[in-house]
Amino acid sequence: EAANAEKRAELQAATEDKEAALEAALQMAQMELAEALESMRVHTAALLEHALAEKEAAVTEEVARGRARALEQVAAAESTVQQEVESAVNAARAHILHQVRVEVEEENGAVFAEQAQTIQAQRQAAGAAEM
Repeated sequence: EAANAEKRAELQAATEDKEAALEAALQMAQMELAEALESMRVHTAALLEHALAEKEAAVTEEVARGRARALEQVAAAESTVQQEVESAVNAARAHILHQVRVEVEEENGAVFAEQAQTIQAQRQAAGAAEM
């Protein structure tokens, strides 16, 4: 029985040693896992940050292209409006000049008619004086 007790004590000691070794190995594995997880977290954060920077650059570039297109459209619209305004101004000038010409011709016609009447009256008066 003493031998059995000694065997049991040896087995108990060996079991405790194995449990302690397993516990140490488990703690080491947990620490390595925690380090690996932290490394993966840092790496994933860096990848996400890089992807976000690329997306931001793409959005900024697209906004710049959109702004350039809008400015081109505004310039084209301004040019069209300017041409339409110039055309309207030219048409208004032509209309005014035509109206002025018509009025001048009417006034000239009236003056010529008045002069013709005056000349006719003078001729009649001269003809009557001769008689």
